[in-house]
Amino acid sequence: MSLGKSSKCSTASSNPCGISTTRSLVQKIYRRFLSATKPLSPNSSVWVGGPKLQYSVAHKAIRDFKSVTGNAMLILELQLTYVESGVRCSMQCGDINSCFTESMVNMFQKTLKDMERLEVLEIFEARCRAIRDQTQDMGWGFGDDTDCLYEEYFCRVFHELYDF
Repeated sequence: MSLGKSSKCSTASSNPCGISTTRSLVQKIYRRFLSATKPLSPNSSVWVGGPKLQYSVAHKAIRDFKSVTGNAMLILELQLTYVESGVRCSMQCGDINSCFTESMVNMFQKTLKDMERLEVLEIFEARCRAIRDQTQDMGWGFGDDTDCLYEEYFCRVFHELYDF
C-alpha cells in the first residue's frame, strides 16, 4: 500500500513522519506555493498582478515527502491538500491561468488514480466532492475537468457500493 519509496519511517503512529509532520509540510507548501501573493491594500480583496505560484516548490515538497515515508494515506492526504490549496487560491484570487489549472487537474487525477488503486476512494469522497463543487464556476476548464474526473472515479464506486 505504498506510493513512495519504503523506509523505516513508515507509519504515523510510530515515527516522526506522522500527522504533525504532514500538517507542517502542508503549511510549508501553502506558504511557498503562494509566497508572492500580495493584496492591493491590507483591506482589499484585489490582488496586484495575481499570485506568483511556485509549482516546482510544491511538487518538490511532495516528492521529498514520498521519499521519506511509505505511508500511502499520508501521501494521498498531501496530494489532495495540494489541490484543495489550489482551489482556495483560485477562490481568493480569481481564475489564474491555464498552467495553474493544468497543474491542479493533473494532481487531482493522479490522486484519484492512486486512491482507486489502493481502494480508498470512499474515504476521500467528501473532500473530492467539495473540490468538484467549489470549482464548478471556475474558468480555464477547471470546473469541467474536476467534474468529469469526480464522475469518472466515483460513479464506479457508487455502482459497486449500491449495486446499480
